[in-house]
Amino acid sequence: MVPVLFHVGVLPVRTHEFFTLLGLAVGSGVLVIEARRRGMLDARLPWLVLGALLGGGIGARLGTLGRYLADAPDPSVSGALLEGGKTILGGLAGAYVGVLIAKRILGYREHTGDAFAPAVAIAVAIGRVGCLLTEQVGTPTSLPWGIAVSPAVAARIPMCPTCSAGELMHPSFLYEIAFHLVMFFLLYTWLRSRAKVSGDLFTFYLVAYAAFRFGVEFVRGNDVLFGGLTGPQVFLLITAPLLVLRFVSGRRRLPGSVPAPDPDGPVRLPGRGPCHPGPRWVHPRHAPAGVAQQGLLEGLHLWAADRGRPGGSGDRRPDRLHAGHVLRRVHVELTTRERDASDRDPDRR
Repeated sequence: MVPVLFHVGVLPVRTHEFFTLLGLAVGSGVLVIEARRRGMLDARLPWLVLGALLGGGIGARLGTLGRYLADAPDPSVSGALLEGGKTILGGLAGAYVGVLIAKRILGYREHTGDAFAPAVAIAVAIGRVGCLLTEQVGTPTSLPWGIAVSPAVAARIPMCPTCSAGELMHPSFLYEIAFHLVMFFLLYTWLRSRAKVSGDLFTFYLVAYAAFRFGVEFVRGNDVLFGGLTGPQVFLLITAPLLVLRFVSGRRRLPGSVPAPDPDGPVRLPGRGPCHPGPRWVHPRHAPAGVAQQGLLEGLHLWAADRGRPGGSGDRRPDRLHAGHVLRRVHVELTTRERDASDRDPDRR
């Protein structure tokens, strides 16, 4: 137990709050990087982050409000804010709702979940270090990597009925830190170019965390609510099916959808006749600048036509990745036409 990490003069810096703020700072930096890579930097983005922070803070407190009201001899608003505790599941749910409300107020229609997913994963991983150093450890175990605490430390750990001096316990927060770090690297590298539907990354992250958290609760040492299940497990039994439904319904609304292109990656250009029979990979920034405006206009016409056909994007909410994919394809096609015309007409070279 390290409730105070260090002092600045006479002011103590609390461990939990320090790692929470550090996680938020690093997560915000990752969000800005992802937003820039995806072409999503917008003056409204900070307001979405503010909505996430406010919603997350409220949700985290509401998740433990029932327990505080049941245990506190003289409950009060200030007591609930200072001593009521927090829960990451409530924080994630509140942040999700906070972003939705902020989008509605700002009239922001683009999907932001894919940019938020790696940012949230790394922020939670760092924040959980503070939990590891200040909160309950886990249930007793005989595994060699179990953690033992001294009698003095065991007496200071709050809400930990399984804590006892000298007995090995599951490092449940280490398990969670490892999970979120792995998810961060997957979301930031391998999975980011394989998402088929905008918002898939964030939904996949939430579904994976729900499954992981449900399992790790068996070694966390939280109080059992009923049926051998803890409060977080009951919450997940209610919300996890909704996440899975959202993940599946996104594919039903988008039959035959193409993978969302990597914002920094090339596009596949078919061969151009007997002299160029095979496909080539061309980066959009290598195309001549003269076709950009024409590509934009024709891309918008194609998108409008696609919205009007049965099964087209008119049957679903317009999607930035879908529109961007159409524009990139048209841009490259126009580039090909211009190069073909130059090959046929020497005067245009």
